[in-house]
Amino acid sequence: MKQLSFQWRITLLTALLLALSCVTLNVLVYHSGAYYFDTFPDASGMDPVAECEVNIKTVRRLVELADELNADPELKAALENQDSPRSQALVNRVLLGVR
Repeated sequence: MKQLSFQWRITLLTALLLALSCVTLNVLVYHSGAYYFDTFPDASGMDPVAECEVNIKTVRRLVELADELNADPELKAALENQDSPRSQALVNRVLLGVR
């Protein structure tokens, strides 16, 4: 089998290091617990502090709902059995209050 030239080995090593760097940054940034709100100052007189407060309350409630869904043994069983109608009904119960 023909050996790769030094130039190709350096190129492949550089590509591998870049890929690993991207994956590492992705894990650190997206799984750090930080949330991003798409909030802009505008000319309509909107209160940015009030908007942030509402955003924070919303995210906290969504995290509570996600924790509730994650702890639901019925949902875990439905997912293990790939029972999509039951899974959807359980999610609707938590998110929408639908019984």
